[in-house]
Amino acid sequence: MTIENESSGDSPAMRIYGMSDPLNVGCDPCSLPICQNIVTTQIPGGSALMVDSSSRRVLFRGPDTGQEWVDGTSFIDPPEGTVPTFLQLSCDPGWVAVEPVALCGDTSALKISVDVVSRVGCC
Repeated sequence: MTIENESSGDSPAMRIYGMSDPLNVGCDPCSLPICQNIVTTQIPGGSALMVDSSSRRVLFRGPDTGQEWVDGTSFIDPPEGTVPTFLQLSCDPGWVAVEPVALCGDTSALKISVDVVSRVGCC
């Protein structure tokens, strides 16, 4: 999942979460079980944050890095006393949602992409 902030200002803190949907009900955070919350800090303007669950890494690029991808772990804000987790929807079909943590803030300049990676082997 990649969040690109195309504005000159910081993005709001964002929440990324998965919803397991083994019965193919459809994307509904009110009725589907939510798994793994990932919370980001604000993403600076002109920057991008990639949370790669398949390889369990977080990458960041921005003006300060010459637009080169570098370790972005510092942009993940896990609950105090825990380590960052990554989305793993097991073998069940599922959905991924991305929204501002406070459910407000200007997200008009954010470009969000979610890519699906099929894994062979253990789920």
